[in-house]
Parts: sequence; C-alpha cells; structure tokens
Amino acid sequence: MSAQIFEARSKCLRELRDAGHEELEDFLGGADELGAAVRTGLLVKVHRCCDWQRYQGLIPTERGEEFLLHVPEHHVIVVKHDRKQALHIELLNDPLPGEPLRLDPGALPCGLVPAPPANPTKRTDFDPVTALQQLRQQELECWLIEGYMDFEEFRAENGLVDQKLLASGLFRRRDERIDDHRLPLVPTEKGEHFLLLNGAWDLLLVKPEMGRNLFMLIDPDRARGWMAA
Repeated sequence: MSAQIFEARSKCLRELRDAGHEELEDFLGGADELGAAVRTGLLVKVHRCCDWQRYQGLIPTERGEEFLLHVPEHHVIVVKHDRKQALHIELLNDPLPGEPLRLDPGALPCGLVPAPPANPTKRTDFDPVTALQQLRQQELECWLIEGYMDFEEFRAENGLVDQKLLASGLFRRRDERIDDHRLPLVPTEKGEHFLLLNGAWDLLLVKPEMGRNLFMLIDPDRARGWMAA
C-alpha cells in the first residue's frame, strides 16, 4: 500500500509540474523553510493523522490559496505557475526571516496514543489485514474531522441505488484499465464538483456542504420530500 500511495503522489506531482507549478518545499528550498509561510499566514497546521502526511501537517489558509494549490488526497502542495514571483514578494513580510519552523505539537489528533517504549514486548497477534483496515479508518476519520462525509454512509442513509447514481450523470462504473482502486462506482468529471475520490485508500467522500445538492441531483423527488418533512 505504501508503494501505491507513493506512486500516486509522484504521478500527481509530475502532472502538476508539467503544468508549470512548483512543489512548495522545492520552491522554498526545503522543509526547514516552511516557517516563513506559516508566519505570513499562508499555511496553518491542521489535525491530520495518517502515516502519509506531509509538510508537518500544514495546509494553505484561505489567503494562502491565492498562491498555492493543495491536493489533499495526495498530500501535495504546489506554488501556482503564475504566482511564484508574487509569493516571493509576500514572503518578504516574514517578521522573523531565517528562523526555523516551530510548531506546538499539542495533543495527538484522532485519538492516537503515544509511541510505545523503546523496547516493546514482541507482538505475536499482528494481523496485516486488520492493521490496514485500521489505517484506512484512521484516514477516513481525519477527513470527517475536516467536514467531509463518507459516501457509503451518505448513500445508505438516503437509500441511493446504483441505477439512480448512474442515471444522474455524476457516476460511472469502475474501469480496470484506468482506475487503480477497488471502488465499484467513481465520480465523473461533473461528479467531482461534489465528491472527492481518495483512490489510495478506496475512499469516496462527499465534499463539505455538498450533501444536500448531491442528493437533489441524484434523487430530486425523495430529496424534496426529505427537506419538506
């Protein structure tokens, strides 16, 4: 799974670089230079807890999005191709130029527990399948904290069947030739406005505040009845 996630991130980054964007740490000169972007209000730390987290848990603020493009499912941040010079100028406002990044670690997010002692007792009950499921659930919980909804739960709550999903034009069936995940239905280009596909973890998520609109497009009659009740 780690190799798959790494390859997916590398592919995403390669495509962004081909479009003229520049990876944030490359632009700044290394991870140690993230402090300037934090102190100028362009990056903020969020509580994420997956093992593939990058940039020390930092993501662009609303102001930072003027200069930066964030692809959360691949943990990629790039400087927009036409905002590089403007970002250089913005970073000159750093009140502590040259100072390293300092973040308060605070409490561990998502219910994580501290690391075990240096010499833990060897486990004999380790199940890699269970461990992978736990990591997937951990990744899902981090998205839920950020306001996303698990599509499978959303679908079950609203009784949405495959026929309705496909008829809406928001979904298509999985194509083994192009889809490197196991989800049976994936969003079309139109559906991506409402949904986020995290193929590395076989997760389909409803974007924040998009649930009502999504329901209306898939099953308008039932959605109107639900909202009128």
